[in-house]
Amino acid sequence: GNAIQMDNSLLASIGDPVDYSSSLLNGVPIISNGTDEPVFWAGPGNLANLTDWTSTESCKFITAFKYHLFALDISGPGGTFRSLLRWSKAAEPGTIPNQWTPSASNDAGDVELSDSPGELLCAYPMRDSLLIYKPSATYQAKFVGGDNVFNFRKIHSTSGALTRRSVCDVNGQHLIVTDGDIVMSDGNNRRSIGHARVKDWLFNQLDQDNYPNLFCAYNRAQHEVIIGFPTSGSEFCNSALVYNVELDSFGVRDLANLVQAPVGYINDTVESNTWADRTETWALAVGAWGASTVSSARDSMVFIHTDEMHQQDVTDAVTVTAYLGKYSMDFGDSARVKFLKRIHVQARANYGTLFIRAGSQMEANDTITWSNEATITDPEQVVNLFAQGRYLSVEVRSAGSDVWKITGLDLEIEQRGYF
Repeated sequence: GNAIQMDNSLLASIGDPVDYSSSLLNGVPIISNGTDEPVFWAGPGNLANLTDWTSTESCKFITAFKYHLFALDISGPGGTFRSLLRWSKAAEPGTIPNQWTPSASNDAGDVELSDSPGELLCAYPMRDSLLIYKPSATYQAKFVGGDNVFNFRKIHSTSGALTRRSVCDVNGQHLIVTDGDIVMSDGNNRRSIGHARVKDWLFNQLDQDNYPNLFCAYNRAQHEVIIGFPTSGSEFCNSALVYNVELDSFGVRDLANLVQAPVGYINDTVESNTWADRTETWALAVGAWGASTVSSARDSMVFIHTDEMHQQDVTDAVTVTAYLGKYSMDFGDSARVKFLKRIHVQARANYGTLFIRAGSQMEANDTITWSNEATITDPEQVVNLFAQGRYLSVEVRSAGSDVWKITGLDLEIEQRGYF
């Protein structure tokens, strides 16, 4: 489908998608682009400035929590306040907040979170609190009422978020791409899910100029988090790590220069989905009936490019190139050189054709040097491949529609010297 076009001069100053942030409060979209005055959706084709927001000021990130809007990193004629956070008066049900100026008659307010370096990047709710991220620190806001309204405390003094979109909610926890790792947080404790698996690979691939375009999104229907990022030399996200929450495993997939990948219920067709208008038999019916609005199974991830959107998880028959790999293996001795000469593939029958390549590195931070791909066709189980280095890698891919499953790869290697 195509993006909705609006004849509106608001939010016209910035064209870079990474500068935009948005949220829903009482079902109303709120949008900021970091330079213009924040706006809200005022009906089909219309945007309007937030009521009582100072017209000469802007914020780099905006989000909703409880019945308030929170604006982070404020700029205006008085200067730029990278650690300043403001929250609005609580909104009445079905409306947006109509006051931002704190007074004795409302519960709007502000706070300066300046006891750690860096700017306020983003904020995302977690259960009954709002977690606020800097590059190297994390704060927690909880509603307490009274004169203070919200209580703020620092919960991590050395760990924050890498970008404004490198955080997503996963079943009441946050998955966070930090400056150097991928972690899961319950609001108090953090545990690495990327260490010794994919974190070095991610940050070795990540473009050092366009890394702010990295994003995280949780696809609830598939129980997967997609971490989209631009590889070296790319502006937008052309690669992704896919984290399966249930299996605690990572995969890799190619992307077509994405800007973002939100999740929601999508139906942009004009075809009627009522009972009376459906003509196929029950056994042949596909898709979700319109009676329920709560099932996450109806949610679909949408890949957003700079000029168009594509719905994922559709019923169209599409052949997907699949990859399986293990990288930078030192086999318990990172100083010794190893020579790989053969790979035994433990694959389920009828796997079709697979393509296998081997790689090597002399140092952990070196780029992997790959061999040419070797082809293996069912029922073959052995392929001769050669690679030599202190660290060895292997990668398997498919290019057809055959369903394949590998239960193991046995590598024949010889230990060599130290140089």
